[in-house]
Amino acid sequence: MKKLNMIAAAALLAASAADAATVTIESVDGAWTSATAEYGAYSNQITGLGTTELGWGIPYYRGGQQSGYEFVATTPPAVTLSEGASFVLGTFTHNNYVIYGSTSITSAVLELTFNLSIDGIMHSLTQAYDFLHWETPNLDRVCANGGANGSGVNSYGCADRVQAVTNPSLSPSFIVDGIEYIIEISSFMGFGADNNGVPTFWTRETMANSAQLTATYHTVAAVPLPPAGLALLAGLGGLMMLRRRRQATA
Repeated sequence: MKKLNMIAAAALLAASAADAATVTIESVDGAWTSATAEYGAYSNQITGLGTTELGWGIPYYRGGQQSGYEFVATTPPAVTLSEGASFVLGTFTHNNYVIYGSTSITSAVLELTFNLSIDGIMHSLTQAYDFLHWETPNLDRVCANGGANGSGVNSYGCADRVQAVTNPSLSPSFIVDGIEYIIEISSFMGFGADNNGVPTFWTRETMANSAQLTATYHTVAAVPLPPAGLALLAGLGGLMMLRRRRQATA
């Protein structure tokens, strides 16, 4: 019992250390690193990889523009983070222009590098986020968001949908002094009643649709099992093996 209490105490100590740390984002650098073409077609129409402005699609009108995403980071100035509280990462824009069918994308990856100060010591944290894209049919009577065509966010044709989620496979663990630091996308804000503080962004056709992209910071105590705990587990494992052998020979 005492050994188990020691393990629990170590976990609480690590959690307390995370709560006490002062974490400040000094700057953010971002780039669109990849995109998946719809149906695998027209992948050569994807432009801007490795930059903050991604483009795709064949413009429907002569002299028209590609659709695309843009991201402009908010910091600097530096932002001090609070555990579990949302903060603004930057401005996300979907340039939702008319393109030919089947020349859109289904997703894109935004990679952000955070330059962090943790209790005055500088660190670099890289996280990747998937932007899931739904290029909806423009002329449906009832649009994909359930609203009528020609009304509200569907004023110029049915709105498209953008969702942002963390990509764990491209976001390696970032651990300092036994604490894992995580920054997750939380919502889009600042684009009217249709998109205020929600994880789904419905964007109007023929417009540049901008919203504040927010994230949430939190920590997880990544506490390795102390040597005493490992010895306890090894001893229990040995007892189990011995018991099984006795039962087998009985």
